[in-house]
Amino acid sequence: MNMKVSDEVWVATALLHREQPSRSSFEPAEIRARAQALHPTQPLRAGINPHIYLHCVANLPPNTATYRMLFRLEDKTLRLYRRGDPSNPGRLTGRVKPLEKDLPLEHRPLLGWYDKEFDERVTQAQADVEDDPILGFIGLGKEVWQGLGGGDAILRWLRSDDPNARPPWTDNSASASTAWSPSATATFWENVRELRNRGLLPRRWRVADLKPLLSSVYSSNTINTVPANSAVASDGSEPGDYVRKGGRPEVVRVDRGLYELIDDPERQAA
Repeated sequence: MNMKVSDEVWVATALLHREQPSRSSFEPAEIRARAQALHPTQPLRAGINPHIYLHCVANLPPNTATYRMLFRLEDKTLRLYRRGDPSNPGRLTGRVKPLEKDLPLEHRPLLGWYDKEFDERVTQAQADVEDDPILGFIGLGKEVWQGLGGGDAILRWLRSDDPNARPPWTDNSASASTAWSPSATATFWENVRELRNRGLLPRRWRVADLKPLLSSVYSSNTINTVPANSAVASDGSEPGDYVRKGGRPEVVRVDRGLYELIDDPERQAA
């Protein structure tokens, strides 16, 4: 049974939470690796990266998808969404977990774990605070608390063994970041390079990875044809139409439909 890409991201993150209960959040690369481990003999599914970095993230502006399956912390790590987490206004009705019928049988118990342990435990704690007249005062300072970097970031700082660790309110650069949108004034390849710089695109990518991220500026036909026309094979042969006409090659075709920027820093370091 093939899961939806969004459901696969949720399952991968849920499994990480269950396998590593001492951790509160995970790097995007860890979620990507856990998703790959769900089907180790197959290539990573197209769309996994944009769903991890954007489409499933509750507190980022939506770009075609309005899921609320993940929550992004100040340090850019991710965890599963919990009721009560702030959501972008464009995602207020977005789905927070898969439908049972859409999951393979072996992953359906994750839904019960999520409802009764991961989500319900925190929701009940919030209810206890609301019912207690003393604990209720805690909420009065939530704006200040968030201004200092948020609960998750502060707890990470307090628990850190690093003597050089700084409190989160001394560096608000992470909170200033917002979801990226392609620029209509930049070139196609400038936008692709910006996607790579922001970690929204893997080193080796397919057209399907670009479409959800660039469709607000470029037509489907443009996204389909520009990479092939600007590509060469790994040995410099088989130039695309644009390259044959004297244009500069922008990407290497490392496999059928699989591309890599010629000047990608990871490629140059390999």
